[in-house]
Amino acid sequence: MEAGVLPLLVAAIALTALGILVFFLRRVSAGFRPRLHAQPPSDWRGRPAPGQIWFAEVPFEEGGGAKDRPCLVLRTHARSAEVLKITSRNQNSAHSHKLIPISSTGWNSRSHGGTSWVDVSRSYHLPATAFRRLAARECDPKTWAQVRRRHPVGWVYRHGSGFQAD
Repeated sequence: MEAGVLPLLVAAIALTALGILVFFLRRVSAGFRPRLHAQPPSDWRGRPAPGQIWFAEVPFEEGGGAKDRPCLVLRTHARSAEVLKITSRNQNSAHSHKLIPISSTGWNSRSHGGTSWVDVSRSYHLPATAFRRLAARECDPKTWAQVRRRHPVGWVYRHGSGFQAD
């Protein structure tokens, strides 16, 4: 073999092996994705549930720190939940497509019956310790239907085993 062919042959074999490895890793990891369920597991009690509104420590988008704010629960895991933050400010018209109006009657005493907004642009994965208190057992049906069109909702666990570890 010529001296210039051997490095090309080694590079081709290495790229092929890398491609095969990536293919198999993707297939294996797809089998470990948690399943989303419409009903809670039998051992679920008192944890945040999809569609509920809770006050929780939600991290700021930029920088450190967090704020105790209302949030809408999307998915519940064994020791955490994924939520959308609720804000009382409609930022501006440029971001209005990311905000869904939600009535704050009955769960937010500071709103005096006004409207708040669910920010559907980003979900937050919060540990169970971040949740302070339940504000509403369920979100209003119109808002919940709009959220469900944009985000998957439910309980995350392996069938038959209750909650899976996060």
